[in-house]
Amino acid sequence: MKFTTLKDLVDNINRDLGDFCSTFAYTRKDLAQLGKAPNRFCLFKYDDTDRDWSINEGGGTEIQFHVYFRDNEVGYGLGFNTQYVPFANQMSSVDYMRPFGEAFLELLEKEGDNWTSQGFKWIEGKGTEMLKNLLNNEYTLYGKTIQVVDSSIPDNDYQTMISDIKGTLFDIYKQVFKGKNQKVKLQAQKELDVQAIEKIAKLLLSKHNIILKVPLARARLTIQLLSRYLY
Repeated sequence: MKFTTLKDLVDNINRDLGDFCSTFAYTRKDLAQLGKAPNRFCLFKYDDTDRDWSINEGGGTEIQFHVYFRDNEVGYGLGFNTQYVPFANQMSSVDYMRPFGEAFLELLEKEGDNWTSQGFKWIEGKGTEMLKNLLNNEYTLYGKTIQVVDSSIPDNDYQTMISDIKGTLFDIYKQVFKGKNQKVKLQAQKELDVQAIEKIAKLLLSKHNIILKVPLARARLTIQLLSRYLY
């Protein structure tokens, strides 16, 4: 498959992904709890010719599909970014990425050997080390590379890239996003539990004869928090 610029490559990929672009858009809409689906006609968005890379729309603060073309090499896969993203200021870049990174590392522990056998590996950045110790302004990419010769990559490598995006990489993307959502949900519930238990602890300072009915799973947390106030 011949191409001369990253835009050429991105246009070809988006075209050959076909209906998958719509599938991805609606899947991301559900996973990211968006009001409406992003662009249903392309996976990779490329509107800055100064860049040698492209990601899926909205992927700046999420796990992201990523493709690059530089130094006679095409790289593609799933990326994790803690660089500053304009208009995403509710949390720091590290806080946005942390649950995605944790979910990916848990999945990597289970499925890493299988992915390695398919040729996937860390191809940019510090990989596992970065995700374990997130800092600002870092990036890492898990995927594959293809060598470019005479403005061309082998057709079988190109078709493998299309299949990887639709198959293994999409499966990883969905599992990581679901894992991230579960982690955020559990953290939110924990924060609600802490707030409720702190109210109980304050009440106990003035009224000592209160019978608490707390589920066993929360009992340890209750005792820990009560001890902060009562001792």
